[in-house]
Amino acid sequence: MRYAETGFNLEIDLTRGSIERVATDPRLTELHLGGLGTNARLLWDRTPPEVEPFSPDNVLVFGTGLLAGTPAPGTNRTVVSAISPQTRLFAFSMMGGFWGPELKHAGYDKVVIRGKSPELVYLWIKDDVVEIRDASHFKGLGTLETAELIRQELDEPGAAVASIGLAGENRVFYASIEQGRSSASRLGMGAVMAYGAYLPAETSIARISIAVVCADTGIAILAGLVIFPIVFANGLDPATGPGLIFQSLPLAFGQIPGGVIISVLFFLLLTFAAWTSAISLMEPAVAWLIEARELSRASAAIFVGGTIWLLGFLSIWSFNLLEDFQPFGRTIFDNLDLLTANIMLPLGGLAIVFFSAWVMCRNSSADELDPDSGAGYQAWRFAARFIAPVAVIIIFLNAIGLL
Repeated sequence: MRYAETGFNLEIDLTRGSIERVATDPRLTELHLGGLGTNARLLWDRTPPEVEPFSPDNVLVFGTGLLAGTPAPGTNRTVVSAISPQTRLFAFSMMGGFWGPELKHAGYDKVVIRGKSPELVYLWIKDDVVEIRDASHFKGLGTLETAELIRQELDEPGAAVASIGLAGENRVFYASIEQGRSSASRLGMGAVMAYGAYLPAETSIARISIAVVCADTGIAILAGLVIFPIVFANGLDPATGPGLIFQSLPLAFGQIPGGVIISVLFFLLLTFAAWTSAISLMEPAVAWLIEARELSRASAAIFVGGTIWLLGFLSIWSFNLLEDFQPFGRTIFDNLDLLTANIMLPLGGLAIVFFSAWVMCRNSSADELDPDSGAGYQAWRFAARFIAPVAVIIIFLNAIGLL
């Protein structure tokens, strides 16, 4: 050992599933000693100032103290560091027990984790054997149960296990990391340890986006080929807009053979499409209520769903019970349509373009789209920064009647 160090860190990238044994710079030990000092230097060097706590660019560092694993008494501390979900600043928490000395005796000073995993995983370290293993079957268990089941699975009754529980899985901002009779319980390190993505790591957002756009456009064209012949054949106004579905189409269906059956099937499919779309549209609002207002998922879903149902009923009643109630000279349905389609949709698109192209870290956006695309990513970045915002602004100004 040099300065009571092993001279090696374990570098884990959960996005790529890679494990590296990396030699450390002895000058960092001379400058910062070990534990918290070198943890802080690692995060200073590797996390950009705009990094989010649950971003794959956040770095979670388990660092042993300089004298951990030596005969020196009281030196068994492990420092866990990351950007905290509570403060969005550098944070650290400490735990005792045998985890730190065991890591040092396995040949490592720190475990440095970054990236995101599509499923729950755990890291198994035994000397030169280091593996990323599936932990999905431990989901929903407490920390004591998880630790015991991992020992049984590995047939290692003496293994030191640092684990999270339900709080960490649900990204509670004060979740802890538990091991033995000790825990790292300050500033939500357990929530950072639990972060996982909705999409698998190998998923290409670029390819999925192109597929969705092509499918959506193709279905829209097919729908137009079905609907507009009915509209023109029955002398209906094709410029009715959204009301075409709820007002004009029932009249058209009533004038064709088997129209009742076709109408029932059409509106059943439309209802199914609305429900499935509502689920994906609700998720950002539900996730925000869970994280920012600390509501349970059930309460957040009921609140968001109830709000949508209320607005839906008001929209329906604007064609009958509330048709004479016309704030700003429009029915409730027309006001909601103007707000969502002409204002919120383009402004939301502009905000997404601005965030992804100007605010989001370049490395993060490249990694999420396709790190190997090269020229394709450069073309996307240029279009997102300079072409898309202008196009969206023109669409918005035209929608509100200023062009």
